[in-house]
Amino acid sequence: PAIRRPQSFDRAAPGVSRPGGRSYIPPAISLGDGNGRITVRFLTPTRLKFDAHLTSDLEFHILWRNLLRRLSVLSAFHCGQPLDVDFKGSIARAQQVACTDRRIRWLDWERYSARQDTTMKLGGFVGEATFAGNLAEFLPALRLGEVVHVGKGTTFGLGKYCLERCPVVSPGR
Repeated sequence: PAIRRPQSFDRAAPGVSRPGGRSYIPPAISLGDGNGRITVRFLTPTRLKFDAHLTSDLEFHILWRNLLRRLSVLSAFHCGQPLDVDFKGSIARAQQVACTDRRIRWLDWERYSARQDTTMKLGGFVGEATFAGNLAEFLPALRLGEVVHVGKGTTFGLGKYCLERCPVVSPGR
């Protein structure tokens, strides 16, 4: 059977040098008192696991768990020390953040593995989700996630996202 060549994803992430020596540092996002709304735009297929299964039923705590897992592994491997975070407490607080809008779709993607001599399915969701609540504690790690990506397949460029603060809309405006 014919093997479909995978589309190429831009692996350059915010804060990483790009050709020509330029690097892009995302603008700061301020949430004032910590309560606010942010939109997460998933730019490449994102594969998040919850309860040992891939999920596209995106809730903030699922995104947060996967990001903590990614940062924890990177900290242990590259820094030689565990990530100093109260995982249970942090996840409990993440469960209080609401998903107010979700516009995501599944995008199938395949790549050929010469080592395994087979085609691997690496699909994931793309699109955007808006979260509201007390986000101040999560924002620094979420910004770091823009650089290191989140979920399964990050080494293939999957799980790339960017953050955007949503404007506050006053009643009657």
